[in-house]
Amino acid sequence: MGYCPQFDAIHELMTARETLTMYARIRGLQSADIGRVVNHLIDSLRLPYADNLAGTYSGGNRRKLSTAIALVGHPHFILLDEPSSGMDADAKRVLWEVLSDVRASGRTLVIASHSMEECEALCTKVAIMVNGSFVCLGSPQHLKTKFAQGYTLIAKMELGEDGTYSPHMPLLLFINSHYPDAYVFDEHDGYVPDPDVRQADLFELMEKAVRESTSMHVQEYNLQRTSLEQVFLLFTRKQRAPTTLPSMPTTS
Repeated sequence: MGYCPQFDAIHELMTARETLTMYARIRGLQSADIGRVVNHLIDSLRLPYADNLAGTYSGGNRRKLSTAIALVGHPHFILLDEPSSGMDADAKRVLWEVLSDVRASGRTLVIASHSMEECEALCTKVAIMVNGSFVCLGSPQHLKTKFAQGYTLIAKMELGEDGTYSPHMPLLLFINSHYPDAYVFDEHDGYVPDPDVRQADLFELMEKAVRESTSMHVQEYNLQRTSLEQVFLLFTRKQRAPTTLPSMPTTS
């Protein structure tokens, strides 16, 4: 089993190469194979300072090293807790490609993450927990379909001569005249909450709004289905902080 903890458990006075070599020996790899395995992990995860002390690494490179430690020895079962936290977008993509290859090789990954983008990139099944209990389990597409909140419409209003954006109320009234349940839930975003609405009908409606821009003042718009992130937020709204603290043991 391989394990990448949430908080990096690395020796700051050892380099990445020394650390991986140590774990390779602990895992029982043949001495003749250790150099090749270590170099492969360093190259795959793009650890640019593999011969520098780990204590000098950035947060992202520390996460790369922790993940590499979990992968030493080709374990069949790998636990990863927030593996990409602290990484920039490019480093995340590199990590996800490596983990996707690991999964494709037939090994099992169990990932704890708050990043739904990461879950969509890596997971074939997703479980969401609220207050310590599972509330749903299924593939990303299954969850998006079952718990769909309709469509998200993002409209950019035209900029007026005074430097302010045109009011969105005319557009909202226009959409409400066709879909009464639509509402603005944020300054920039809105739901069309009926999952049975046809996407083509919404595009046709918005194209009409753009053509009538003299009254609607719509510069551009984006229409998308419910994302996994929105499903996650739907459940986490039910999260409740504990009302009482657990009792502390006493000594006498």
